[in-house]
Amino acid sequence: MIIIWNRKQTQLTYKNPKISLRIQPTPTMTTFEHREIRGITIKNMIVTIASTISIVVSVMTGYFQLKGDIKDIRSSQETQSRINEIRLKVLEGQVNVLQQEVQGLKEGKRS
Repeated sequence: MIIIWNRKQTQLTYKNPKISLRIQPTPTMTTFEHREIRGITIKNMIVTIASTISIVVSVMTGYFQLKGDIKDIRSSQETQSRINEIRLKVLEGQVNVLQQEVQGLKEGKRS
């Protein structure tokens, strides 16, 4: 059994007449790379975050547009309701005038 440590190549070699085994350390990683999840790169994270922000902005824009449209419709309905109330009062006034004229005609026929 022979164990050879090569400092320049940073590897450990185990030699046996029947078995040859070479152990190499994993490439050194920076502290930031140690924090990465395997298979997820910074580029993927940035694309994911940008896409999420884009979706949120689109949804919020749609929400505020719908909110404004609902407010406009509500205002329009209130205006239409007020107009209808005014028309109703005018019609009630005309009905009262016509009822008085009908009563006057009825009284004129009796006399």
